[in-house]
Amino acid sequence: MRRQRRFDPERRLLIRTRRRITAQVAGGFSLVLALMGAMVYYVMVNGQDVAARRDLAVAVRSASITQPPPCMWLFELRGDVVRRSPGSPDRLPVRAFMDLVAADGRPRVEVAKVGGQTYLVRTQQRDGVTAQAVMDLRFRIADREQLLRTLGAAEFAGLLAALLIGQVLAGRAI
Repeated sequence: MRRQRRFDPERRLLIRTRRRITAQVAGGFSLVLALMGAMVYYVMVNGQDVAARRDLAVAVRSASITQPPPCMWLFELRGDVVRRSPGSPDRLPVRAFMDLVAADGRPRVEVAKVGGQTYLVRTQQRDGVTAQAVMDLRFRIADREQLLRTLGAAEFAGLLAALLIGQVLAGRAI
C-alpha cells in the first residue's frame, strides 16, 4: 500500500523560494560574467584594429616593397603598371582602391574580401606614386573566434558554479 503525501503549502513555498534565490544568484553571476566577457572582447578587437591600422600606415609610408612586414604585402601603381611585393597573392592588389586614390589623392583604409580572404587595405600617395599596403586578417579573425569560444565556455562554467553557489546560499538562507 502506497502512502500518499499530504499537501504541504509551507514546503512548496520553501522550495519555490529556494529556486528563486538560486535563479537570482545564477542570473547575477551570469550577467557580470557576460559583461566582463563583452568588455574583454571589445578591448581586444579595438586594440587589434588600432594596431593593424597603425602598422599599415607605417608600412605604406616607409616600408620597402621588396621586404614588407610579416602578413603584409605592398604594391605601387606607376601609370598603368603595378609593382608588387615578392610572394604576394595573385588576387591582390585591390585595383579599384588604387584607381580611386590615384584620381583624388585622398588616402583610404578599407576592409576587403578578395578570393574568400579578408584583408585590411590602406591606399595612399607616396612620393608621387599610388601605394597600397594589404594586411591578411585571417590570424586576427582566428584569434577573435578563439576568444569568443573561450568566453562562451567560461560563461557556461560560471553559470554552473553560480547555480551551485545559489543552491548553497538559498539552503542556508532558508
